[in-house]
Amino acid sequence: MDSAEEKVKEINQYAKVKKYKKYLDKSNADVLLQDADIILDCVDNLATRYLLDDLCSKRSTPVFFSAVEGFKGFVYSRKKSNYPPYSDIFKPANHPDCKQKASFGAGVGLISCLQCLEAIKYLTFEENEGPFIMDVDMKNNIFNIIRLEEESAL
Repeated sequence: MDSAEEKVKEINQYAKVKKYKKYLDKSNADVLLQDADIILDCVDNLATRYLLDDLCSKRSTPVFFSAVEGFKGFVYSRKKSNYPPYSDIFKPANHPDCKQKASFGAGVGLISCLQCLEAIKYLTFEENEGPFIMDVDMKNNIFNIIRLEEESAL
């Protein structure tokens, strides 16, 4: 058993844990994530992030995105199907790859905690209203909330 699985089982012995030792890509994403109720994006490349965005959009699966680059970070929770897709907010052509600037452990830890907090609020029905991006300037200790418009139903 891996340490993450052990910790989950300590918290809830009835939790189902599935482990995969594979890279997520177009050929296996649909199968690997077929039973997921929610997805937390913890990837380090944009190709996989856009793949998750596309898959979650098609399935209406809630997905919690986060990224860190240098002293900047963000969290975006796409909890409902009428929230804008990641690819509409962060256009692929205008978004640099995550590996251009180094990130540091404390920054990754902070943004990851905020991402997990958003997922916990979703799971415990303590959500914020409407879609938003939490934009964090860790160098200057500034947290900005950018409110987004929900897409209209077709």
